[in-house]
Amino acid sequence: MELVETLYSKGVDAQYKDQLGRSGLHHAIKANCGEELIQFLIEHTTDINYRDKSGLNPLGLAKSNNCTVATKLLLEAGAYEGYMYDDVIKVLGEYGY
Repeated sequence: MELVETLYSKGVDAQYKDQLGRSGLHHAIKANCGEELIQFLIEHTTDINYRDKSGLNPLGLAKSNNCTVATKLLLEAGAYEGYMYDDVIKVLGEYGY
């Protein structure tokens, strides 16, 4: 945790995404990191609902990995529980489908 805090204090880009569009928060959840790191990343992420290139957001990833700590923290932070394709469903609904 100390290393992460040091990197952030030195200006490491908190919004960096890898080639799959995953953020540090995505990776911390996938690795089942501890509560302290996940909370830190939630606090330093501009969009906790950000979806990677496959359409998965941190809350969806936490739920699919049965990571109850991350799920709880994300919900407390106001993460959106919607579906991966909410925008498509909304448009289809507007056109009567």
